[in-house]
Amino acid sequence: MRLQELWDRHAGETIYVVGTGPSLRLLDMNYFAGRTTIGLKRAWRHLPTTYSLTCHPELVVEYFIPMVASLTDPD
Repeated sequence: MRLQELWDRHAGETIYVVGTGPSLRLLDMNYFAGRTTIGLKRAWRHLPTTYSLTCHPELVVEYFIPMVASLTDPD
């Protein structure tokens, strides 16, 4: 997805940016269901994220392999 495609996509919405620090365990993950979230690092392992950002894609490759395979599988 290109950055330009996100321009105004969530205009007027509250967007939650969630990291993976120790304070994450204090939050009720169900609170984020149905809300627009940006997960940093491996936050997607703890809660549903709308978007994920990482500086180390090698940390998340195992999560995306089935997704990519389903997009490229000719069957």
